[in-house]
Amino acid sequence: MAMGLSYDGLEAEVCAELSDLVYELPYRIRSRIGGIVEGALIVLRTIPHRNFRILVAANDDAVYVVFRGTVFKSLRSWQANLAFARKIWMNGKVHGGFLGLLNRANTVYKPILARRDNREKRIYFTGHSQGGAVAFLAAMDNTRSLGTSRDWVNYTFGQPRTGNKQFCRISETRLGERCSRIANSRDLVVGVPFVWQGYDHIRDFLHYDGSGTISRRRQNAGAGWPLVTASVKDHDMANYLKSAKKNSWR
Repeated sequence: MAMGLSYDGLEAEVCAELSDLVYELPYRIRSRIGGIVEGALIVLRTIPHRNFRILVAANDDAVYVVFRGTVFKSLRSWQANLAFARKIWMNGKVHGGFLGLLNRANTVYKPILARRDNREKRIYFTGHSQGGAVAFLAAMDNTRSLGTSRDWVNYTFGQPRTGNKQFCRISETRLGERCSRIANSRDLVVGVPFVWQGYDHIRDFLHYDGSGTISRRRQNAGAGWPLVTASVKDHDMANYLKSAKKNSWR
């Protein structure tokens, strides 16, 4: 059973599990990955000066490109979030800090996607928070590539605003229904950076309400929840994973 956009319950659950797992210590990632992606071979890299991690997990059927979100207690991890000056990219403007992370991550995952044995596999770009923003940019970057599979989807959890209005409208056209931006209840981070800073979202998204029930919603350009009702707790990846499991339709 699938629901709107590219949302498939089982796919979303796997992407949520990986987006949660990538926060763990490397030995735990290696010990648990087989229970999420059967038979997976992994590449795990951390960019030290930004404390940013990329996990690539590939098996016979798919390649999962997973980006870690902000590590709350790490100043280095916060630096990319705070570099919100916009840069011109793909006929729009995007968050400079997130673009910088993508440019560094490209050297990790692109050679893997370009390998002959991976070219026909389904690709998943996924991540939570800051990692979701980079996953979104990676999916957009993939639309320019002729050397990787055209069978791909993008699942992001608690993704902050990543580009300006022009970029987001271009993204809606180029990504189409293969992009599932998922917001949990009143997640505060979904509403930043602010519209007055020149940022926007793609308008169609999927929403887990307070009980974890999923619905497809359309957001007016620039709209979001009022800050007075927004919640930091709703941004927790554990809450996204709980709702993803509820909607996996196993």
